[in-house]
Amino acid sequence: MTTLVQVNRPTLQLGDQNSFVSELQSLLIKRLGKVAIDTDGVVVDGIFGAKTEIAVQRYQRRFALSSDGIVGSETWSSLLQTVFSDIQEHWAANFIVQLMNAGIVKGSGNGTFLPNANITRAEHAALLVKAFDITPVRADNTFSDVPANFWASKVIQQAYRAGFLSGYPDGTFKPNQPILRQDVLVSLIRALPGSTPANPEILKAYTDEAQIPAYARDEIAIATKREIVVNYPKRDQLNSTRSATRAEVAALLGRAWAVQGPGPRYAVESPYVVIV
Repeated sequence: MTTLVQVNRPTLQLGDQNSFVSELQSLLIKRLGKVAIDTDGVVVDGIFGAKTEIAVQRYQRRFALSSDGIVGSETWSSLLQTVFSDIQEHWAANFIVQLMNAGIVKGSGNGTFLPNANITRAEHAALLVKAFDITPVRADNTFSDVPANFWASKVIQQAYRAGFLSGYPDGTFKPNQPILRQDVLVSLIRALPGSTPANPEILKAYTDEAQIPAYARDEIAIATKREIVVNYPKRDQLNSTRSATRAEVAALLGRAWAVQGPGPRYAVESPYVVIV
């Protein structure tokens, strides 16, 4: 019997020697503004030292937050969730801001992120190209429904050449069609280096395992083993055949990006990450 384990992100404290300092500084600059940062002399000092403490306390005063361990859960949550107006208390807020700070995702242009909107196959191709190294493994392919002047034609070809995404047997790519959660996971595993096969028994962690199609089972098993899968609201329901939302893609991509990029210490933790 496969069981799930819950892991929570630790509270960040003054003096901690860890890798979240740069992320914190970036968020403080966005929230406080350049003048406030310069006035307080805040720099990335490698720890939550005195200069960082000043900036956090100023942030707490401005937004009437109680002091909760300098960078405790209340302050951290507020920093993350006020970047976009529509991710207040959203389950994927931490993932969204992680990728925004890395320059991988953007908002809608009016201060919102639209976390619950579906994401298209073309939009997902663009995210993959931003997040992962592109090494061509096959030649270009001409898709009948992706004209040269289509906004995502270049990134679609890059994602295809790298083997991240493929088209359909009829010669189309269906760029404006919402991408399915199972296809997001398959593409992420194809984009990650060093993925080794996983025991398919791991898929028994999902109550809807029977819905996973044959072509996606190997990759989803690997994604589960590598702790990339994020399921909301129930961790044991994969909903593989459902269209993925922008928030879901941010969560899945954020976990995969941390695995291959800066390292596990940058991975956003969440009670919805599947850990078996």
